[in-house]
Amino acid sequence: MQEQIEKTKDNNIKNLFFIYELNQIQELERFWDEHPKMKADSRIIAFSLEIEERLRKHGILFSSLRSYKHLIPDQLVIEDKIIHTFFNDQRWEKFQYRGVALLKTFEFMFRSYFQTIWYFGNIFISIVQNNPSVTRFILFKPSEIITSTYGYLAKREIYAVIDCAKVVAVLRGISVEVLPLSFSVSFLRSFIRPMVFSMQRWLFTFFLKIWNTGIILMRRPLRPRLIISDYWKNIGPTIEYLKKAECIFLDRAQIQNINWRFLFKYRMRFMHSRNFLTQSMRRRAKKNTKTFIEMWNTMRGTLKPAFIRYEYSFDPLLIYAIDDIVNKFEKILQEIEGTHAMYKKLQPDAVLLRASVSGQTHFSILPLIAREYSIPAIELQHGLEYLGPGSWSRDHNAEYIAVYGPLIKNELSSIGYLPEKIKEVGSPRFDSYRIDEGKKREGNRKLFTVLCIVPDIRAFEIYDTYSAENYLNAVAKAVSFISEAHIIIKLRPHPAHEILLRTIIKREFSHLFYSIAQHEALLDLYTQADMVISCFSTAVLEAMQCGLPVVIPALNPIDASMVKFHFKTYEKNHALMIALNEEEFSKKITALAAHSEIRYEVSKNAQAFIEQNFCFDGNASRRYADFITKITHT
Repeated sequence: MQEQIEKTKDNNIKNLFFIYELNQIQELERFWDEHPKMKADSRIIAFSLEIEERLRKHGILFSSLRSYKHLIPDQLVIEDKIIHTFFNDQRWEKFQYRGVALLKTFEFMFRSYFQTIWYFGNIFISIVQNNPSVTRFILFKPSEIITSTYGYLAKREIYAVIDCAKVVAVLRGISVEVLPLSFSVSFLRSFIRPMVFSMQRWLFTFFLKIWNTGIILMRRPLRPRLIISDYWKNIGPTIEYLKKAECIFLDRAQIQNINWRFLFKYRMRFMHSRNFLTQSMRRRAKKNTKTFIEMWNTMRGTLKPAFIRYEYSFDPLLIYAIDDIVNKFEKILQEIEGTHAMYKKLQPDAVLLRASVSGQTHFSILPLIAREYSIPAIELQHGLEYLGPGSWSRDHNAEYIAVYGPLIKNELSSIGYLPEKIKEVGSPRFDSYRIDEGKKREGNRKLFTVLCIVPDIRAFEIYDTYSAENYLNAVAKAVSFISEAHIIIKLRPHPAHEILLRTIIKREFSHLFYSIAQHEALLDLYTQADMVISCFSTAVLEAMQCGLPVVIPALNPIDASMVKFHFKTYEKNHALMIALNEEEFSKKITALAAHSEIRYEVSKNAQAFIEQNFCFDGNASRRYADFITKITHT
């Protein structure tokens, strides 16, 4: 296939087109049909590998965003300092409502938006440095339509490319032209889909009202009464160990995932805190929102400079984001009012949380208000969490945290959590990951089998499409040194960018014997593997528990920071291997494949490490149920 990638630097380019959505390619072709003379002195910059693949198919020359990305050491620490500078103002302490510090409800979503600005801001700075002759930026409007279920900063995030382009362009005297989408695209997205969604939501709400009323009439109240903001797949095994309980789910869609027998046995209802709002509460929230808006308006122009990269200040974008949040405070205040009313009305014995720090405001509001009523709020650990320098989620709001085991408890204690508030429970999900010796290595014994866990692609975080490709490329290179190898490449059931991932896999692994696993259980794949390659993931723990040697290729700065903070202890105990560059990665993979005694030693150490530091003995659900019973005195 002929590569249609232009060189990055050209002193004659006047116009830059930025394509950051797939459907913008047809908009670009339509625009060029109408303005054919603009092609000569224009350059296309593709913002993802998916867009690059599509542009190639259309025969359109482009420059890759990869050319403008630069790895930044200590990126998480730098980002964290900027955030702390922005919020380092005593006036934020006055943003309190009914016992809730409002900053705690929106800081996580603000950090998420900030990371988007950091990502695109640095890229646009690099673009203008490499294209000094450019006089005009041309972008298309995003096609995404905001519905009522989107977050407070969803529109800001969707327009982040355009906003960052404008910040950089203004300082360089570059004009910015934003082109509208065609009617056929915008009509479908702006009218049909939201209308269908609203109708479905109305019907579902109506059904739940009938269900909740019926349950109240048919079933007597039970104790403990639990308000649950978690998925049934996470909490179900624990509920089954409770002799009796009454469950109120705030994620109303969970009714679709629960067996009818449990719905009746545990008197399950499905509702939201807004169901408890009265008109006086709504009026109070609206009135206080106006007060907070006035407070913010007096301080917005006097904040210290925080986010300046080179000579470019992105502070205005951060301020506009706070504008959007504060102007929507009424919704947050209503959540606070509704949660107070819900606790008073239902008088729960405990609140069970999937998370207590999140971009969704109710996850922080629930535990913060629970403290006001002396209701224990428990967060159950569901994945590995980075708690090192620059961590977003160090400040949990739950009173109790039920963790995987002693190692996680020690990490949390080291950053200030009270040991008595951290319960070593284990994980209901890990209860099934205990392989009998007789089941191990059911795969083809003639081949050395490597299981590779593919990372999630999440733009602006650890792995964008380019980082994911680099990861898979490094794996393919390393495994190619192993003779008679079979590599199983594990995708999530429905990952974002699935078509792209399969395209990358086909290209990078074409010279190797490989297979793709997607819907197969990890436990079944572990029985076939001799070794596991994984990014920062709970898959590492699962593989270690199953007695498999693990290698973690931490090949970009963010991944390296996270891996070194959490997994360094594992490596010191020879329980797994960490590689910080491709050469080191290949050497460790090759050594494990060539020497069975090394694999045996690492596997033995891995299982010993898991047994000493984690409560993965098959009894997590029972322990969690016992803990709930203890703190609810039922």
